[in-house]
Amino acid sequence: MIVEDLSGSTTEEDLVNILLGENSNVTVSNITVTGSNQAIGQFSNGESLGFDTGVVMTSGLVSDVPKSMDTEIDTNLGEPGDADLDTLIGGNTNDAAVLEFDFVPEKSAITFNYRFASDDFPYDYDDAFGLFVNGENIALLPNGDVVAVTTIKGTEYYDGSNLNNAFSGSSIVLSAEAAVAADELNHMKFAIADTGDSWVDSGVFIESDSFISNNAPNAPADPLCEGETNPTNITDSTPEFSWNFSDPDANDTQSAYQIIVGTAEDGSDMWDSGKVNSSSSTDIAYGGSSLEAGITYHWKVKTWDNQDSESGYCDDQTFDITDKPDPVPPQIQFHTRGLFHQ
Repeated sequence: MIVEDLSGSTTEEDLVNILLGENSNVTVSNITVTGSNQAIGQFSNGESLGFDTGVVMTSGLVSDVPKSMDTEIDTNLGEPGDADLDTLIGGNTNDAAVLEFDFVPEKSAITFNYRFASDDFPYDYDDAFGLFVNGENIALLPNGDVVAVTTIKGTEYYDGSNLNNAFSGSSIVLSAEAAVAADELNHMKFAIADTGDSWVDSGVFIESDSFISNNAPNAPADPLCEGETNPTNITDSTPEFSWNFSDPDANDTQSAYQIIVGTAEDGSDMWDSGKVNSSSSTDIAYGGSSLEAGITYHWKVKTWDNQDSESGYCDDQTFDITDKPDPVPPQIQFHTRGLFHQ
């Protein structure tokens, strides 16, 4: 891996341009960096991360990042923490590195891809990363937790493999998405810091060209259960759901869906499919707890497009389960012709 921090020829504007890439539908202004200029920079030859180039931010020195995995990186920069990160994790942070800017997108959603890494995984410190859009943190794990050492360690989101850098472990590649005001001024802030100490360091790698401005999909249209709208006579114990995907961006397609089913509107006590990566929008079978006759169930679906922008849920839908009819006994016919002779 090759890195260069802001003490060299790389500028703050270069970093933002790396994130934007060829994305010309976002206008950026008022770029600022807080913290050491040796803690923020760019990287290349990062194939093992899952993306080759991008921006790297650390609570230590960028120049330490390419060292071998068995090298402990523990620089005390003497920099203050970040108030937003303090609030996010409920603790005091130190050695914060912050990149922020204003931006005007042409479309109503933005996405980023990134990977959090740390030398703190063998310890009990809780270094964290925040990505704040208009004041709200959108750097979250798929289960909704903030991105920090303790929320990643020991979970399915942890990757302890050697990624050809000095950190002892990392998260998997994560995506962040936010709804934003199209054609209006918005604010973006990336922040990473030490927590509980000022020594053992963490970092975040943000993929180049991954700052994408995109329209979110429309809420799914024509939602059907067993091919009907709000049916009242379902006898199938695993009814199937369908809907139509649409998106303001003509070339976008469905990449995932989530269905919730409950005994009350907006409920998910019967089934929450979670985010399912699939382009399918027909004949999706129910996969939750056993359904009972005489109960009206509520369900909704939302989708993601191929830019990982998320729609809202469709309007509340219902279906009723009825008792299955008794099976018709087989009819036995007796043929007597030719059995008896006079």
